[in-house]
Amino acid sequence: MKQKFIAMLPIILLGQSYGQDGVYNLETVNIYEGQDSGQQLQLSSDVESNSFDYLGQDYLSNTNNSSLDDILKFSSNATTSGGPRSSGEAIQVRGLQASKLYMYVDGVKQSFRTDHNTMMAIDTANIKEVKIDKDTSNFSRSGSVGGGVSLRTIEATDYLNAKEDFGASIQSSQQGSNKEKYVGIKIYGKDKKSNYILSVGNRDASNIVLGDRSTLPHSNFEDDSFLAKYKFNYRNFDFLLQGDYFTRQDNVPINPTLDPPEDDLELNGDNTIKRTTQLVGVDLRKQQLELRASNTDQKLTKVRKSDKQIERRDINSKQLSLKKKTVISKVSLLSGVEFLTDTLSGNRNIEKLESYPSGESRQKSIYVDGVFVSDYFDLSAGLKYQDYKLNSNKFSERGDNGLLKKAGVRFKPTQALTLSVNYSEGFNAPKVQDVFADGLHHPGDGFFIADNYFIPNEDLKVERSKTIEVGVKYERNLFSSEDLISLTASRYWSHIDDYISLEKIDRAIFDGENGTTQSVNIDLVSLTGDELGLGYIYDQFESRISYTKIRGTNKILGLYIADLPADHYNFYLAHHLDQYSFDYGYQSVLSLKQDRINRETTERTDETPRSFVHNVFLSKGFFGDVVKINMNFDNITNRRYRKHASNIMEAGRDYKISFEYKVNFL
Repeated sequence: MKQKFIAMLPIILLGQSYGQDGVYNLETVNIYEGQDSGQQLQLSSDVESNSFDYLGQDYLSNTNNSSLDDILKFSSNATTSGGPRSSGEAIQVRGLQASKLYMYVDGVKQSFRTDHNTMMAIDTANIKEVKIDKDTSNFSRSGSVGGGVSLRTIEATDYLNAKEDFGASIQSSQQGSNKEKYVGIKIYGKDKKSNYILSVGNRDASNIVLGDRSTLPHSNFEDDSFLAKYKFNYRNFDFLLQGDYFTRQDNVPINPTLDPPEDDLELNGDNTIKRTTQLVGVDLRKQQLELRASNTDQKLTKVRKSDKQIERRDINSKQLSLKKKTVISKVSLLSGVEFLTDTLSGNRNIEKLESYPSGESRQKSIYVDGVFVSDYFDLSAGLKYQDYKLNSNKFSERGDNGLLKKAGVRFKPTQALTLSVNYSEGFNAPKVQDVFADGLHHPGDGFFIADNYFIPNEDLKVERSKTIEVGVKYERNLFSSEDLISLTASRYWSHIDDYISLEKIDRAIFDGENGTTQSVNIDLVSLTGDELGLGYIYDQFESRISYTKIRGTNKILGLYIADLPADHYNFYLAHHLDQYSFDYGYQSVLSLKQDRINRETTERTDETPRSFVHNVFLSKGFFGDVVKINMNFDNITNRRYRKHASNIMEAGRDYKISFEYKVNFL
C-alpha cells in the first residue's frame, strides 16, 4: 500500500480527477445546543442541554478561518477581545476573559498565558469542531468560573469513506486585508485496524488594513504547523499517538493589544512563539474507559528593539486524565480524575525575569456526574473535588481546595416544549504569575511618570462561582415535516467570590514613590445575562437570529465590570444546495452602544459606539468535491469599528478565498 501511495503522490498533488465517486464530505453539523460528537464519554442529558453551543465542520469550512475570531463569529456566546492582531486575541465566553476559562485541544488543557500573549497557538485550518461550554457544569474540565472552549482537530476518517483506503489534499488560501497566504498539505489513510493523518501548513501575513484604510503597523506574522495522528486497535484496546507543532514569528508590540509609537523601542520587539504537544491515549470501548497522557511545551522569546535584550518565557504542562462511563438502567454515571502540572520559568539574558517568575502549579480533580433519564424529565447531579498547590523558589508553598456541586432538572411537559433549571459551581485557582510576579513592570518616562513595579500577592485567593440558569425551548414542525422552528430563552445569575483583577496604579515622579501593579481579589462580582434565539429551517434554507445581554457589577464598590461585551444580535441566513455542492449565505453582528463604564475612576475602558458588521460567504464543490472553492467577503460595508474594551480598530472590507484539491483512493 505504501509503495502504491508513493507512486501516486505526484498525481495527488498535481493531477486532475473527474467524476470521482465516494469522495467523503466532512459531516454537516449545525450550531445547536446539544450534541458533542467529539466527546466519546458524554452524558445523555447533554443532548438537549442549554449549557453549550457547538460549531460543526460546515460552519468552519465557510469561514476560511485564519484565527479563532473568524471561527467564533458564528457563536452568540463566545468572541475574542484584544483587537485584530491574532497574537493578542483572547477568548471570552459570556464576557469572562480567557484567564477565568478553560481551553482544551483534543482533550489537552492549554496553559498558554504568557504576559500579554493570550492567543491559542494552533493552526486553525486543522480545527473541525468547537464546543463552547457556557457554564461550569462540565465537570470533566477543570479551572473555570464560567465555562470554556474545547477544540477537536481533524482525523483521517473525516476525509475517507468506508470504501477508501488513503488520499491527500492540498489547500491554498489568500486574504485581502493583510495579504495573507496559506498553503496546507494533508496525507491520510486507514485500514481495518488503524488510521493516520499528517498535516503541514504555512501561513504568511502582512500588516492589516483597517476600516479607515490605514495600515496597522507590526501586525504581520508567519506561522508553521505540523500535526500527526495515528490510531490503531489491538484486541479490545484503541490506541492514539499524536504530535502537534506550531511556531509563529512576528514583530508585534510587547503588548499586542496596544499600538505604541514606532519610536517607542521599549514596547516593540521581535517575537517567536513555539508550542509542541505529545499525546498518548488508550480506550477500552467495551468498558467505556478512556485514558490520556500529554506533555506540552510553549515558549515565547522576545527580542526588545530598545536594547536587544532577549526575554524568554516557558511553560511546560503535563496532564494525565482518566474517564469511566457506567450505565445502569436509566442512570448514566461519568466519573474521572485529572492531574495537571504547569512549570513556568522566565529569564532575560540568562538572568531571572522576575516579572515572569519561575514556579510550579499542581492541580488535581476527582469527579462523579450522574443523570437519570425518563420520558418526561431528566435529573442530573454531580460532585467534584478540586485541589491546587503553588510553589516558587522565592516564596513559600500555598494552595487550596474545594468541593463543587451541580444539579439540574429538565422537564418536558409536551413533545415540543422543554423547561430546564440548572445549578453549578466553579473553581479557578490563581496562576503562578498572578501570585508571584515581582520586579519592574515598565519604566517611567523619566520626566513625569514614575516607574511601575509588580507586587507579589501571596494572599491571592481562589475564584469560586455559583451559577443558576433557567431556560425554555420550543421546537416543532410549523407547516410540514420539512420545516422546523426553534425558540429558546434563558436567563442566568452568576456570583463569583474573590474575583481576580489586575490593579494598576500609576504615579507621578513628584509623588515620591513608584507605581504598582498587583493581582487582587474583588470580594464579590455579580453577572447576569439574557439569551434569546429564534431559528427556522425549511428544506435547504436555514435562518437564525439571537440576542445576548450581559451585566456585571462589582458588588463591593458598586462599579460596573466595564470590559463586558456590548449587547448584540447575531444574524445568519444560508442556502445549502447539496445536490450541486453549493452553499451561500449571510452572517452579521449588530453590536449596540456599550457605555456601562466607570467614568469616575482611572479605568482605561472607553465607551464603544454601535456597529453593524455584514459578511457573506459561498462555497462550491466540483467533480464530486474533488475541487472546492470557498469565498468570504467580510465587513462588506467597510465599517470602521472596534470591539468593546479593545484599543485598536478592526480590519476593514476584506475578502478571503481558498482552493482545495483532494483525491482519495480505494
